[in-house]
Amino acid sequence: MHRLLIVEDEELERKALKMIIEKDLQDTIEIVGETGSGLEAVELAEKLKPHFILMDIKVYGMNGIEASERIKKRNPNIAILILTAYDEFDLAHKAIKAHVDDYILKPARPSRIIESIRNQMKQMKTDDVDIVSMMNELKITIQKVDYKNSKYMLKGMIKHIFDTYENDTQSIVKNLKEVIDHLLHMALDLGIYNHKNIEVYKGQYKNNFDVFCNQYKAQGNLIEILDLIFNELLRSKKNIYQNDIKRILDYIEKNCKKNITLEEVAEFGSISPYYLSKLFKKKVGINFSTYIVNKKMEMAKELLENTDMPIINIALELSYNEPNYFSKVFKKITGVTPTEYRNSEKNIIEENILKKNTFVINGKWSI
Repeated sequence: MHRLLIVEDEELERKALKMIIEKDLQDTIEIVGETGSGLEAVELAEKLKPHFILMDIKVYGMNGIEASERIKKRNPNIAILILTAYDEFDLAHKAIKAHVDDYILKPARPSRIIESIRNQMKQMKTDDVDIVSMMNELKITIQKVDYKNSKYMLKGMIKHIFDTYENDTQSIVKNLKEVIDHLLHMALDLGIYNHKNIEVYKGQYKNNFDVFCNQYKAQGNLIEILDLIFNELLRSKKNIYQNDIKRILDYIEKNCKKNITLEEVAEFGSISPYYLSKLFKKKVGINFSTYIVNKKMEMAKELLENTDMPIINIALELSYNEPNYFSKVFKKITGVTPTEYRNSEKNIIEENILKKNTFVINGKWSI
């Protein structure tokens, strides 16, 4: 569902625009707010993140052109459709400079307004998320056997999909399934598709809606597929790493939850613990133990933000057998206890939800 903000200082005009849109586009457009002020339009564009803004050029506080310029600077992907009763070259030129997406002369026929919105919707569908390009970049990184950056790229892609479509679950699922298809085809291209576990994922994820229920769960499930690809890739390509530290960082990335030691990682890298300690400090900038603790605390924050897992379970998940010691380390790194961190994140989420559902009607704040 696309979101639309109406900016029009005449109440009757606003009602007419709402009737036009709700009559023809009620299944695809949700009117998330309305205002008669250009200044409030800028504020609402930031809070409500609409896909479209239908804006009259003559609104109080700040005219539609100036408001469009400010909105486009902050959110260039919002489509702005300017309404004006003035058929003048100077105004049209200013609208073009403000990067508005359409210029509609009043009185406008309903069909003209609907046509403009539909054209922008078609354009958005092609611009929202370019899965093919992102997966091609990911494939290049995987072929370099760079697990750390491949994982970050995949997480970034999933976040981009959820941020782009927000509450449009159907589009989220469609795009995530497309990512899975690309990952499985990638496995085939890399010659590792015969692994039975990857075959299992094909059927499991293609038909299981639950794996896409939230960003964190989707991320975890897709990273499992990435892990399988890398496990098979490393089995089939011995000694593929040329950079010792990259190989070591990838190993840590995959095994950080375990209680790994400097000696274990040194053995994996076929180097002495002394050499690894020196190499790590030189290449990464911090010592080995600090790096491991920081990685575990980042994982702890993700679990606190995205799950209801008890703190004792999070400690055990990260190989801290003493929950009190885990809490002490967490506070030393973050400045707050795990419980305080989780509560503060919940407050931020609740505040963002409140902001998202707060809009202006006739210059008054409404929920």
